[in-house]
Amino acid sequence: MGVLRDARGEKALAAAAELIPILGELAEDKALAEGFKKGMKAGEAVSRLLAEHASAVLRLLALDDGISPEEEGEKLSPLDVPGRLLALLRDPGCAALFGSAAAENGGNGSSAA
Repeated sequence: MGVLRDARGEKALAAAAELIPILGELAEDKALAEGFKKGMKAGEAVSRLLAEHASAVLRLLALDDGISPEEEGEKLSPLDVPGRLLALLRDPGCAALFGSAAAENGGNGSSAA
């Protein structure tokens, strides 16, 4: 992982401030939250996220790279996206934040990892 795992101090606070709304947006998807609750596999979660939340995924990957979503879109390869998104979903810190956001929005807080 990049910025999301490595940032410290004020950079960490700034990254967290950008991360939380992205995860909150994803957690508002009741069907996705229900899928996580029922034990959705990580690959299925990635597929649904890409199909239904491409903008949020792009912002998430850009945040992790420390660049704008526009710059991220220009450099992304279709072969890189699933692996990078899986790595984020499986990261304990990101999974915990997503779980917290999902719990606040009616999910149970479990993750796809």
